[in-house]
Amino acid sequence: MFENDLGFSNFTPRELVNFFQDDPADYISRNVVPMEPQNLWYGTLTSRGFEGTEHKSFYPLTRVTRAASDAAVALRRRTQFATSDLMTPNDEIVMASAAVEAGLSVRSLESGLPMELGRFTARRPLPFPYLRLRHRGPQIFHPVGPLNWHPRRSVKAITDG
Repeated sequence: MFENDLGFSNFTPRELVNFFQDDPADYISRNVVPMEPQNLWYGTLTSRGFEGTEHKSFYPLTRVTRAASDAAVALRRRTQFATSDLMTPNDEIVMASAAVEAGLSVRSLESGLPMELGRFTARRPLPFPYLRLRHRGPQIFHPVGPLNWHPRRSVKAITDG
């Protein structure tokens, strides 16, 4: 799965798909690690009755098998009606936590990637032609802003500004 705000430089999306073709992992995503209290969605699953360790991931590039997708759907169903003052857990948290809890094979995208995955802030977006000139090697650009812009993690704080 590729998000629509990616830029590919000096290789094609097909080359990336081919690179992972024989990888046996059920879930491959960027930065698949346990959550920490300072993370934006920390507590959004455990506050709804999830008893495992919450994990996070970052979706610009993700590969998910049917088993990982089924595990995520099952976790969503277990937690969807539980009330919480925290915002609804996002798919990046649910998928990573569900795959780890189910004992599936999980791998962070960074290990063995044949190109760099660069991030730059959306607050100062740079034109893609400029990025291609500045970064000569195989590169994936994902133009997202920093995740620390939420002053609190409650639904009220986000919806009320």
